Amino acid sequence: MSGDLFPAVLLRREDITPEVTLFEFGPELGRTLPSFTAGSHIRVEVADGLIRSYSLNNDEAEKNRYIIAVKREENGRGGSLGMHRNLRPGARVHISSPQNFMPVVPAERYLLIAGGIGITPIISILRKLQREGHTNWHLIYLVRNHSQAAYLSELMSEELRDRVTIHASDDAGYFDFWPYVQKQAAAHLYYCGPKSMMDALYALTIHWPRSHIHYEEFSGGTLSKAGNLPFRVRRAGSDEVIEIPAEESVVEVFRRLGYKPKSSCETGTCRTCIVGLIAGKADHRDLCLSTAERSHCFAPCVSRALGEELTLEI
Repeated sequence: MSGDLFPAVLLRREDITPEVTLFEFGPELGRTLPSFTAGSHIRVEVADGLIRSYSLNNDEAEKNRYIIAVKREENGRGGSLGMHRNLRPGARVHISSPQNFMPVVPAERYLLIAGGIGITPIISILRKLQREGHTNWHLIYLVRNHSQAAYLSELMSEELRDRVTIHASDDAGYFDFWPYVQKQAAAHLYYCGPKSMMDALYALTIHWPRSHIHYEEFSGGTLSKAGNLPFRVRRAGSDEVIEIPAEESVVEVFRRLGYKPKSSCETGTCRTCIVGLIAGKADHRDLCLSTAERSHCFAPCVSRALGEELTLEI
């Protein structure tokens, strides 16, 4: 178990679509939960050594519960299936304190865009804006069909529906973002969804000030392994040297060998897997380490070696 996790109790679970289940966590008796801000996520230990990141859905004003929504992924990496199959109310679960990589900043106008399960951080932001009396916001929510739209009844309430666009691709086909992003007009954009949507929005908003673009992704699809070379990892403080083939990451190899490396996104964005870099020249492929950190830190879920060997604290 990761040292920064702490125990919480699953208070409630509820299916909110045929594929998405809500999980509500509370503190153990006599404890409190750390506060959070809209846009935050927590990490959850879904099995021994298997940690996944999930966005908090509820309003930041709620001080003693965390709510996440998890889509069941039959062909995923095991995190969502573990949650759906194993967690029942009353279970003791280890979670992390919230982190926020896309906090809400003051703005004249907000454009919120969610694709599928990407609604999870966006609805927390929406709830904050609504509670604070902001009216100059618009939500675009892309789903395959209306049965897969989490929080549909809330979003279609009389209070919200005039500022919400729900697009079901099975019925309406392709959605054209351009009319909404063509003019930046002092807006701040917050978005989350599948990689194809994320990539499209990044390209369509290249004329926007980067400071007005806010997004976060925990999975980036299949990472290309073309051109990878094998290398060795020496474990700091021991004589153990492990071969890393071209087609596997350091995390994948260590997991296959029976170790339990910490990991979550496995795309180099969440920092869960970061270890110390002691010796060797790294090919840093992550999106989370600063320039200064890259001299002594390493993301084993995506990064590799530029030479034949790295010494890592793993």
